[in-house]
Amino acid sequence: MQGGHLLGNAILFFLVLLPVTRAALRNITIDDAQGDEVTGAKPIYTPPNQWYAISSQSRCDGICDPNPGIDEAYFSTWHVATGFPTEPSRIEFKFNGSAVFIYCILAGNARPNSQTHLSLLVDGVEMDTFHWIPTNNTPPFYYQVPVLSASALESRTHFVVVLSAVTAIDYSVIFFDFAVYR
Repeated sequence: MQGGHLLGNAILFFLVLLPVTRAALRNITIDDAQGDEVTGAKPIYTPPNQWYAISSQSRCDGICDPNPGIDEAYFSTWHVATGFPTEPSRIEFKFNGSAVFIYCILAGNARPNSQTHLSLLVDGVEMDTFHWIPTNNTPPFYYQVPVLSASALESRTHFVVVLSAVTAIDYSVIFFDFAVYR
């Protein structure tokens, strides 16, 4: 009977530990064009007259000249806009998790007048800001640059807003590539 008692204790021990194990955190990507790889939800871009969706099939002349290298962007797509202090460009999406990271393409010496000024709001609270003013000594473009983040959030559904130009004196260019959450 002693062996049965030990076996019962061993089973009880593992049953007590079972709820403690958790699944590993997984990074989930929200592409600018394809959307959330799990839910399929796509970011919302406003105002629509400021945004251009760029891919290998649709190039952007004027606002995007010169264009970043299409093969350098995640899924070979990005959204670009020029926001103004009176009417900032805006990206909105929801995610369920505890952290979010925003990735952009940054213009360097290819577009020396293309400043980028961004704010990240999570659930209506400003969590991060980013300011970039290129110089003539920088490469033409920087790709997949983590520009904004918020971590240590409560694990639940969050509403994200990225604003371009809220602190700019003149304007702000944003080349949004993708976001990652977990």
